[in-house]
Amino acid sequence: MDRTEVIQLLKEYVTLERSIAARISEDGVPTELCRLCNTPDDKRFIDELNHHQLEIARRVVAFAIRYKVVSISKEVESSEIWIKTAEEAPVLTRVLSLSGTRRVRVGASPWLHVYPVPFADAPRILQNLRIRGLLDEFDGGASFCSHLSFATPQRELLQSAMKFTKHVRRYRPVEALHDLYGVYGQGEITHLYFCCGRCCADIQENACRFGPEVRSRYCQWRLALLMKLLQDAGMSYSLGEWYRKDVFLNKARVLISVETPYGSQQRTDSKVVEYLKRGVDLIVIDEGRIVEFRHDREIVSDLNAVVGRIVTSLQTYERMEQGSDHERYVKALARIGSDCGFVPVTERRVKGSIVDCVWLDAEGDVFAAIEVETSGSFKKDIVSTWETGPELAVICIARKTDSPIHALAGYELLKVIPHTLLVVNTATENAYLFDKQEVVGQYQLG
Repeated sequence: MDRTEVIQLLKEYVTLERSIAARISEDGVPTELCRLCNTPDDKRFIDELNHHQLEIARRVVAFAIRYKVVSISKEVESSEIWIKTAEEAPVLTRVLSLSGTRRVRVGASPWLHVYPVPFADAPRILQNLRIRGLLDEFDGGASFCSHLSFATPQRELLQSAMKFTKHVRRYRPVEALHDLYGVYGQGEITHLYFCCGRCCADIQENACRFGPEVRSRYCQWRLALLMKLLQDAGMSYSLGEWYRKDVFLNKARVLISVETPYGSQQRTDSKVVEYLKRGVDLIVIDEGRIVEFRHDREIVSDLNAVVGRIVTSLQTYERMEQGSDHERYVKALARIGSDCGFVPVTERRVKGSIVDCVWLDAEGDVFAAIEVETSGSFKKDIVSTWETGPELAVICIARKTDSPIHALAGYELLKVIPHTLLVVNTATENAYLFDKQEVVGQYQLG
């Protein structure tokens, strides 16, 4: 798939994203997307057992009732199968050829007896215990919900038996990303789960702890939607760190972000520059817009040309954005930086303070530092932007007159700042370019 096809797929994503977002508060996240979600938090699903699995469940129920078994689990770290019981079972000690048992306690629960079975001996031991096939069908083992136990009547336990699937994430490096953060593959662990009606309904309604109404910003349904479209198109991809909400297209060497961690409105870091340096292109979905950052992009670094872009585009872009006055102007200025080939990073933390936006050049250095001050004094913004070490500082204010800007000619601090300062008054639609205390350019917005 070439770049044109990738962009076409992302246009389809934008259309579907709007449609699903409009329905999601009433209908919840579509199950097909929930199953693709790669959030590393208790992601779980239940399914009914087939005939073979039901036979295994019958043997496990008989075993659990006989020995008061609480759970049978696979412990990867110790390479053992743990059979936990509520009471000591000497018969198990003999069958397992153990000299003794371990005792563990989880939370406020009573002490449990643990019978460890090495992975190598598990097939033979489980055969002897007449629960063969358990780990072949359910690689995580068997357990009960908090409302059921070995004391529950056998018929009720069998009726409650379910296949419980939980998502897990496995780290694997991707050579194309070199020494940048690795990506993760998604795996699953299945359990034979004896689940009461109440717990079963909870799992069906809430596949993860964030719930079906998606009130949390951590919900991954947008990323899952992109994954579904890529799978339908037969495209190979790798997942990035879960909180970044991005995927890497292996062949196209493109990193796609669906929630603008690199874009024009959310806080981020300068990792994006590291990708670009290594020949990885970025495509960001930013409030329905598809924004591309090519590693071989041309950067407009001429100061006069950049100032010209700001004064001609600021009002137009601001009217296209949503949010408060402050948010709209920050987004507009970030977008202008993107148009100029820079990487805009919003809410950049510098020496204990936060700058509204910076533009990073090809080396990751700050070319422009931006503050939007819709009320109050803006002199403090001269200091905060200076601390980023920019070539250009842009301060956007809204005052009835330009007299506060003219007063900067007598501001002693301007004598020593090493960069150029552009002050924009959105109320009067005038902009002033300072070199030290001298106004070297005056512009009309628009």
